[in-house]
Amino acid sequence: AELHDESRRLSEHSASTFEEITLIYRLTQNLSIAHGSQELGVQALKWLSDVVPAEGMAIWYDAARGSELVPHDEKRDTNYVTFGEPPLKQEEFGDLIDSLRTLHEIDGTRPLVLNAGTPCAARSVFPQLLGMVLVPLREGDRLFGWLAAFNPRDGHEFGSSEANLLSSVGTILGIHSGNIDLYKQQAELFGGVVRA
Repeated sequence: AELHDESRRLSEHSASTFEEITLIYRLTQNLSIAHGSQELGVQALKWLSDVVPAEGMAIWYDAARGSELVPHDEKRDTNYVTFGEPPLKQEEFGDLIDSLRTLHEIDGTRPLVLNAGTPCAARSVFPQLLGMVLVPLREGDRLFGWLAAFNPRDGHEFGSSEANLLSSVGTILGIHSGNIDLYKQQAELFGGVVRA
């Protein structure tokens, strides 16, 4: 019976690892500058939903891409991409980010994992958050937005495996956003040279 249980656990772990590797592979195969950040983000959320047991997921792209972080309501625009049933609307996500930054619970460099028993002052403002993994979309020292998985399903709790997977996806999406910015800057420079 013990060998059977161990074999079952190893099989489940192997299947989960295979799904994660497949997700990363599929994502890197779609890293074309021709695909916009939102388009790739939608695909990433769909693929993540197959691996991460969350009720909803979201990506909050910052319109002031890669610039210094300021409160979200001082910026012109943001793009919010969701999959499943995330408990926060776009404005609420921005308020959550501002709240977590004010409380120094996030700094834009590492993931934040919240579960039912995890103390978090922001939970009093957002009681619908039963659990969350929040990771930055970074490229170097530029922050392009945030990726989040909300409310674990089936009695599951978020842990380091979900945080690591979302961090990997966040890094890929951040690099993609950085490449798009570099391509736009190069195109503008080339256009300026032609005009001159």
